[in-house]
Amino acid sequence: MDRRADAASLESPTKLSYKFQRLREQIRNAIVSGDLAGQLPGERELGKRFNANAKTVNKALCDLATEGLVRRFIGRGTFVSQSDGADATAQTGRAVHCLTPTTRYDSAVDWHALLTTALAAQGDRVESIPTQRSSDGVLAVDPARFRSLNQVDTLVLPVAAPLARPLHDRPGEALLFVLARRQIPAVVLGASADNLRTHAVIPDYNVAAFHASEYLFQLGCTDVVAVSAADTRPEIHAALAGYQTSCARRRREGHRVALQNDDANAPLNSLNGRLNERTGVLCLGGLVLETVHAALRARRQASALAAVLEPGDDRAHALGITACEFDPNRLAQWTAKIIADCGRATPPIEIVVPGTLHIRPAGGVSDLADSAAEARLSRGLDSPH
Repeated sequence: MDRRADAASLESPTKLSYKFQRLREQIRNAIVSGDLAGQLPGERELGKRFNANAKTVNKALCDLATEGLVRRFIGRGTFVSQSDGADATAQTGRAVHCLTPTTRYDSAVDWHALLTTALAAQGDRVESIPTQRSSDGVLAVDPARFRSLNQVDTLVLPVAAPLARPLHDRPGEALLFVLARRQIPAVVLGASADNLRTHAVIPDYNVAAFHASEYLFQLGCTDVVAVSAADTRPEIHAALAGYQTSCARRRREGHRVALQNDDANAPLNSLNGRLNERTGVLCLGGLVLETVHAALRARRQASALAAVLEPGDDRAHALGITACEFDPNRLAQWTAKIIADCGRATPPIEIVVPGTLHIRPAGGVSDLADSAAEARLSRGLDSPH
């Protein structure tokens, strides 16, 4: 505090030619003297106190926030930063509740840890609400806990693996209905809600599948087959739409294989002779990629592979396969931004986060492919887009 006040005293009066600058120093002096502390009055009230309009007050507070003298939180107000080094979030930060399954899906991202980091930057903290996962992967809160939701300001509902089979951690319709009825802002993280509109931060599976398919065509594949879980959920539908767009662009007829079980031979048996060294395979999801890759190894089949993976899934990297992947940190940061900017009256919005196509040196070719096929596909890696 003293350091900032001393710095302010060195500023020449001739530099305070604008009203918001003079107001800024008035507010600063009031904070230093202790007349203003904790949460500041609203902009209109400050305007009446210092004889200024709300726009001038806003500009003055923005300057003070840039210096770190105050902290501003959309929807909650402006707070004086702690001069003794104490954590201001302990007094001013809101608690953002996050559904946490009591049994964790093995390949799920630790959303709680990522959200803790992202929300801490804006003065919020994360608290867990333990929840049960049903046999079909739907998350539900015990009805006895519904009453405690009255104390929840904002709820985050992470979806672990929206492309997996079976689906993991999608919020149940009953839970979403309760949240909507009680006007509790909720953010579905990693997927979109099926039946009720709510805030959502989702990976752009449509564009991801398009780029992964285009990569396979650019390798020299004459056809590309998409393999996915046997489901029609929005994320798989979006990925298949991107795949079909790529096929239409190449004037090829797309073909989808839906996995009904975990049999490694199922995807190849379903292709009915379509699979050969000039056929590329697009795998939607990490579990699908593992299944198809194992089947190719078992049959010593030469085929080019590419994948679209859920956030944080590193299986393509481990197998040396080209894939479009998503950074879970970016999804957590966008979730934090929605929480900061949106209140109870804000209409539901969706943030669609793009992925990155990571081209691996192996080119996505099965590592047991014959040398001729591998050499032919590897040449296509010189200039992929």
